[in-house]
Amino acid sequence: MDKGLLMFNSFVLYLKDTIKQVAHFFDQQRARLFFLEREQGSSVFHDARLDIVPRLVERKRTHYHRLLLKRNAFIESRVVINTWHGPVTVGENTSVGIGSILIGPIVVGANTSIAQYGFVSGENRIQGAPGEGLKPASESVEIKPVKIGNGVWVGAGVKIMPGCTIGDGSIVAAGSVVTRDIPPNSLAAGVPAVIKKDLSAGNVG
Repeated sequence: MDKGLLMFNSFVLYLKDTIKQVAHFFDQQRARLFFLEREQGSSVFHDARLDIVPRLVERKRTHYHRLLLKRNAFIESRVVINTWHGPVTVGENTSVGIGSILIGPIVVGANTSIAQYGFVSGENRIQGAPGEGLKPASESVEIKPVKIGNGVWVGAGVKIMPGCTIGDGSIVAAGSVVTRDIPPNSLAAGVPAVIKKDLSAGNVG
């Protein structure tokens, strides 16, 4: 391809990307102003991504679920929260760490911490027939809400799969993958995560 044409194509694509970035900026401001429900003391870092604005899923029909931040909830830098398939609630005095991703439906209790780069999802894409691959999300999404209790510590890099419940007072060790329910006051670790210790009798150590 001619060098001049390549430069022109590069400029057009750069312009396209710039327009998308500007549109995304205004979309994020609209999300924060009109679609984020928050109680006193809650905070959201400026570069968190909130995919919470209603979107058109069928002609003349919009799909909307709320994001609720309770009192003193804290959303850190580069967190992504998506409510297109279900609501997300972040409890009182709860923090969501840098780079984490939350895809609703999810309920996180009070006094809980999700450390850096966690992944929590209440929805799962379903594979089509052999050879078809993934169908459009509107046709092949399985919804299984996630519940994280009060006083839970979710370590860095933990992945919590759809449909899981983590009981009050539990700890999930860094790097674990949660594929089933974790009872209250338990220490869980591993891939997949298994119960390592009952914390109800005493200290973690």
